[in-house]
Amino acid sequence: MSRKQIHGSGKTGRRNRKRQLHQIKQKRKGLQSTLKRTYPKFVEIFDNFTFDKVIRYGKLDTRTRLMVILASLITSQTLSEYKAVLGGTLNVGVTTIEVKEIVYQSVPYGGIAKAFDFIHATNEILENRGIKLSLEGQSATSPET
Repeated sequence: MSRKQIHGSGKTGRRNRKRQLHQIKQKRKGLQSTLKRTYPKFVEIFDNFTFDKVIRYGKLDTRTRLMVILASLITSQTLSEYKAVLGGTLNVGVTTIEVKEIVYQSVPYGGIAKAFDFIHATNEILENRGIKLSLEGQSATSPET
């Protein structure tokens, strides 16, 4: 499947990106950064870049983009931002299993010691949302394979 088939081209691609931007802006309504009080210009620049330019010119769909952001926040060891983004990630339809897989897959790249804080943070956020933590096993491999 070509990039154009996935993301659309021309007017279709622009419409899809505009729709994604609108969805994100709707989900962000009512959310207020605590930095906005002390660093309003920084937050304005950050929001413009993150929620306008990246979306307008990027080719990833919202779910994929947020999964990539979660993974990069784990490897960057930015726990507070991870917690903030995780809520939005769950709101756009990334599943609990996908989130846990992102955290699990960070272990070989960042190390188990660095992943522990993110495992605990993920569990805390999922519990606060009333999501059952004892998920069914999803493994497609075994110690023998």
